[in-house]
Amino acid sequence: MSDMQSNAQKRLDLQARLATMAERGKPNPRIEAVPDQLFHDEPVPIVETEQLADTLQTNEKYMNVTLTAGDYNQANLEDLALERCVLTNTRFAGTNLHNASIIGSTLRTVDGAGAVFDGATIADTGFFESRLTGTDFGRTTLSRVTFTETNLTLARFCFAKLSNVTFRDCDLTNTDFQGCKASNIVFERCRLHRTEFSQSTVKSGAIRNCDLELVRGLTFLAGITLDKSAVISLAPAFAVSMGFKVEG
Repeated sequence: MSDMQSNAQKRLDLQARLATMAERGKPNPRIEAVPDQLFHDEPVPIVETEQLADTLQTNEKYMNVTLTAGDYNQANLEDLALERCVLTNTRFAGTNLHNASIIGSTLRTVDGAGAVFDGATIADTGFFESRLTGTDFGRTTLSRVTFTETNLTLARFCFAKLSNVTFRDCDLTNTDFQGCKASNIVFERCRLHRTEFSQSTVKSGAIRNCDLELVRGLTFLAGITLDKSAVISLAPAFAVSMGFKVEG
């Protein structure tokens, strides 16, 4: 059987499985192959989409897949691997993603509140307009990751390793970076209220046009470049940390 015939048969098999799911009243997230032109790479194998027809599974690897409106709240997806995937309107609230691997992927309007990414590896990936309140990124390794217009209130990055990570237009109120190791970490137009950096090691980075209030562990941000507005906002806290009394 030719490759074209084989792929056509797999597509028909997938459609039949989805139809069966619909008859049984089973949730049926919209899943499809990512267009080839998105990655400018080899054609997307239909079989990889077929693997996702029922649900994401723990300890499984998925490549070149688009998943829309999937519901995996409270699921166990430990050791899940996603590579070059696009997830939109997908729910992972309270989900166990321990030791997961997310590479070269886009997650947009995702609800991952309270999800646990402890020990995960995330690289070349973007989170957009998502809800990650109380999400645990403890001991994760993040490299070339962007968080944009995302709510990270009460999120934890304790003892995580962050390299070339950018937070843009994010809410980082009460977010905990204690003990993290970071290089080239950038905060742009973010809210940092009561954000914790104690015991962290920050080699390089920048804070630009951010709303800063009661940021803790300032002495551990020695490698950060501050814009003028940040210097003015943090001046009283820096003075107190050096033993000065601040009046007014």
